[in-house]
Amino acid sequence: ILIEERNRRFDNKEENEIFEVRLKKACGKEKIEKILALLDHDQEKHLENVRRYFKLAGGYATAALLDILVAEERRGRRRLICKFLTYCAEADFESVVSHLKDSRWFLVRNIVYVLGEIGDEKTIVYLEMTAEHDDARVRLETIKALSKLGPSTIGVLEAMLGDADYQIKIEAVKAL
Repeated sequence: ILIEERNRRFDNKEENEIFEVRLKKACGKEKIEKILALLDHDQEKHLENVRRYFKLAGGYATAALLDILVAEERRGRRRLICKFLTYCAEADFESVVSHLKDSRWFLVRNIVYVLGEIGDEKTIVYLEMTAEHDDARVRLETIKALSKLGPSTIGVLEAMLGDADYQIKIEAVKAL
């Protein structure tokens, strides 16, 4: 419905602005928390519709999803939010990658996961940055993300063979 409405009103600037305001409201934190709560009751029933919602919402939902992600304690829910962020990142890539400089290692690790899920070589430059992150958990997630991107990541993975952390070296070897 959102896409049809947007396409119908695309030529009318005033109606398009009204539509934008409504879409931003539909992607507010409270609304998104309600949408995510649907998954708590019956994930199987609602998951496909929630996926479609976030694909349609695009970058409008990025800020709210990031706020919710930071506070979320359940690992499974965080992964699900990251999947939804993947859809948003297609429309709001710069906003998502800007969080790679966040001081919270767990948020950076989740953003790295999102970059791996995007599966686009444009993410390599950002993953090169996180390959040198202070926290080993971020570097491990970086290896997983790089391994999804193919041969163009070999240089970064080879550089990670010199990491001080033994586990990082092992995972880099596996990824290579």
